[in-house]
Amino acid sequence: MKRTRTISMFLALVALISVSLWAGGLQVGSAFGTGFPSDQEVTVDIQVEDSSGGCCRVIPPRRILKHVLQLDEDQLAKVAELARQIAEAVGPLAEEIRQLKADLKEELGSDDPEPCVVGELVISIKNLREEICRTRNSFADDFLAILTPEQAERWLAIKHRFCRPHKDGTDPAVDNRN
Repeated sequence: MKRTRTISMFLALVALISVSLWAGGLQVGSAFGTGFPSDQEVTVDIQVEDSSGGCCRVIPPRRILKHVLQLDEDQLAKVAELARQIAEAVGPLAEEIRQLKADLKEELGSDDPEPCVVGELVISIKNLREEICRTRNSFADDFLAILTPEQAERWLAIKHRFCRPHKDGTDPAVDNRN
């Protein structure tokens, strides 16, 4: 009995550490940064880690769209629509992660957390984060199609600045793991 309780506590501790390391992996914010007109503002879960620790933005902040890539108003409207599509695709998954995180917090806060339940919740959260990253990345070609060849070249040259590095220190924009 004592051994079972020790193993249970160890697994709960491992799960808690894992969740702590993943905290902040899901950041909700504007797809365009600040300054976007309120009637066109789009909130999107745009920065989500995958299992390797890195997931790049599909759409850069608005200041990059306007000043670096120099998109015209028609392109900006198309990007806003693409951001809405991404939000629609990712929103339910992000909500599911929020619910699973609340369930995990509740389980870990109980007097006797069930290790199997904790493990299942941690794995489910990890899998959903990976799915969000894959879903968002499936829109990358759509974003590139909006750009002129020169704009696309500029975006690909600076894209790595909008990626979180992998936990092993490699660049997710370069090593094709995202």
